[in-house]
Amino acid sequence: MERKAAVDRQKPGIKSRATEEFPEPLFEEALDPPSFQAALDFQMRHHGDSYWHLHRAVVRDDESLDRSTIRHWLQGTKSPRSVASMEVLARIERRYRLSAGYFKAKLPLQTRSASGHILDDIGSAERRRLAWHLPVISLARYP
Repeated sequence: MERKAAVDRQKPGIKSRATEEFPEPLFEEALDPPSFQAALDFQMRHHGDSYWHLHRAVVRDDESLDRSTIRHWLQGTKSPRSVASMEVLARIERRYRLSAGYFKAKLPLQTRSASGHILDDIGSAERRRLAWHLPVISLARYP
């Protein structure tokens, strides 16, 4: 009988906020900040999301993107570079009803390719040899 009572008891603390697929904006002001960090911060405030709540809303259970990653994006200490991070950015854009590529266009060093591609057919040694033959692009040519 005691065990049944322990199972029925609720967890202590504040109940977490329900996650909406498309949250409504809290205010009508529409800004378009130039940097990725500022744009993400504005959109999160605009829709009332904390980094913790946003992580819960867009990252799936089977994914390994850490909750602190979004916090680092907001602080400007990291920026998305991996294929998984780009997929999460696309989900954030969809959640906030932004155009596809909105955040990606604001990322620094856009000439870099995303990391983390899974190439099952090509081994790591062969990838290194292929990369050796790719042209080197000088960033001095691009403003």
